[in-house]
Amino acid sequence: LGEVTTVHGEAELDAIIANGADTIVMLAFTWCRPCKAFWPKYQKYAQIYKNTRFLKIVGNENESCKHYAREVLKAKISPMFAVYSKGKLVETWHGANTGRFIGNIEKSLESASALAPEREVAVAADPVLAPATSR
Repeated sequence: LGEVTTVHGEAELDAIIANGADTIVMLAFTWCRPCKAFWPKYQKYAQIYKNTRFLKIVGNENESCKHYAREVLKAKISPMFAVYSKGKLVETWHGANTGRFIGNIEKSLESASALAPEREVAVAADPVLAPATSR
């Protein structure tokens, strides 16, 4: 753990999720600029939330990936995130918003919320990871 694994289809994704570990999936598309912009942050969050499995699936890579995006997640906006715990989908959200990402992963997964103190230290050291503040 501590890194992002790219999966190339639903069967591979389902096999990983089936082991029951806390998992977050980033659904991205090759043409999605917000997805590309969020990608380095997602990789850093994988290092912070090291007890959570981080996956990425490219929604337009092949028919299986398209099916996951369209039929399983009903994706309309990307990037989209799906959180699984004990093999079950427990939360989804969309958008490249660091505050929403931190809030949802820590709310949905014990493995992530347990590392909130480490995340606070990492955010203090790397402002790119900090939630956007309104002025």
